[in-house]
Amino acid sequence: MWLKRIYDESEKFLGVKALSTSRLQNFTQSLITEGIAKGWMTVSKGRITIEDMDKPLDYVIAYGPAIYCCHCHEKIGECDEGASPAGAARLAAKVAADHPGVASPDPACPAGYRQDNFFACVLEGDEKVLPQDEAAELRNKAKEALDKKHFVKFGSKK
Repeated sequence: MWLKRIYDESEKFLGVKALSTSRLQNFTQSLITEGIAKGWMTVSKGRITIEDMDKPLDYVIAYGPAIYCCHCHEKIGECDEGASPAGAARLAAKVAADHPGVASPDPACPAGYRQDNFFACVLEGDEKVLPQDEAAELRNKAKEALDKKHFVKFGSKK
């Protein structure tokens, strides 16, 4: 997703405009916190809404930050549980008990569980999807503009 931050002549922030969206979108807690603080995002009743200057974009939260089994995608713990050796051992034991003798389907997560630090969401309603060539051109222009902080790409640290 690409958003353009809109400013007036005095550089006062006015809002955001979605240049492109996708049906599936991951939102980090830091992005949500920034959006709420600046008034262009709300979170309510299982939804994240981006207050686009043209039309609000409503995303339904499919699942939130937690630890999930790579086999069945069941939530098996909270994000901080795998930080300690005891927590990691408990999570690995749970996966081994639920899926005995089965190797992890995800080579990046050999213990059979993964930690997601984002809200996975699905867009409701119309999408603003750009053709591939327009999206590539926009990406190139946006990379240059990122230094000026006029664009924010979801999932990035900017």
